[in-house]
Amino acid sequence: GTVTITDSTFSGNSANQGGAIANGAQVTVTGSTFTGNSGSAISNSGTLNVTNSTFSGNTGGLTAGAIYSTGNLSVNFSTITGNTSTMGYSGGIRINSGTATVNNTILANNLYNNTLTNCSGAFSGSNNLSDDGTCGTSSVSTNIHLGSLGNNGGSTQTIPILEGSDAIDHAVCGAVTTDQRGISRPQGTACDIGAFEFVARWWVYLPMVIK
Repeated sequence: GTVTITDSTFSGNSANQGGAIANGAQVTVTGSTFTGNSGSAISNSGTLNVTNSTFSGNTGGLTAGAIYSTGNLSVNFSTITGNTSTMGYSGGIRINSGTATVNNTILANNLYNNTLTNCSGAFSGSNNLSDDGTCGTSSVSTNIHLGSLGNNGGSTQTIPILEGSDAIDHAVCGAVTTDQRGISRPQGTACDIGAFEFVARWWVYLPMVIK
């Protein structure tokens, strides 16, 4: 069948493969957060489409920490960071077989056996940002500047990109007009990479009047 998941949180689930979701059919995930799941957050052998979603703190054994796929995978405007794997070749995404397209996505600080390894396997796509060279044609940067998972508005927790990040204004919006929180994209000259759209803060300083 077909499953659509929107604005949801999967936390603290465990399985041999796919602690949160084990998909053999067709699943679309939008605006959702996966954290603290083991056996990888999602194991996909069907068709999986992920947009505006956050993966952090998930663990995998023989699979990847965040997403393990042997089917058809599409990831767009998502943030995948701080996930780990001990035997799955990648802390972030592992493409074992099938097809995969990843666009406008941050892949950073994912560890395999305590070594920075964000990706394993081949995928197509563009405008991705990674802090190592394992994610194909993704731009490599040590200036991604991510905050911590928390309540930043919206119905699910997100990881903010901070001022000065190379993720800012380096994505192509396409049909995606909001971020995971529902904030309009773009806020600058172009959309931001990842699930979070950076909003500049403009402070107005008023003179102090001393009486």
